[in-house]
Amino acid sequence: MTSQSITRSDNSPEVKTLARLQFINGISAIVIGLLVLISVEESQLGFSMLIVIFGTVALVAGFGLWNIKSWAYKVAKLITLSYFILAILALPLGFILLTINAILLLYLRKPEIKEIYDVSGFLS
Repeated sequence: MTSQSITRSDNSPEVKTLARLQFINGISAIVIGLLVLISVEESQLGFSMLIVIFGTVALVAGFGLWNIKSWAYKVAKLITLSYFILAILALPLGFILLTINAILLLYLRKPEIKEIYDVSGFLS
């Protein structure tokens, strides 16, 4: 991929949408993690902290996606797949994460998105 196509793609609606979805993903995970943290027993502390950490990583990936970083695509895909498991375990609060991540996963599978981020291999 040439630098011209990356520059052109930088302003594309696909990039902006993907990054915004990842920002929403991160923020919602942090909020849900904090809600779980204040509303459950001490035994659930690790689980809620894990959700908050994943949310923070999702926010970092969102910034990377916005700036067309191929590492961010891979991190976003890993986080999205991991959220499916966490979201199911956190139901009913996890329903929000499950919905957002289903949309994100579909978006990450689009060929034009893969081309913009110049990814291939296991996480593409």
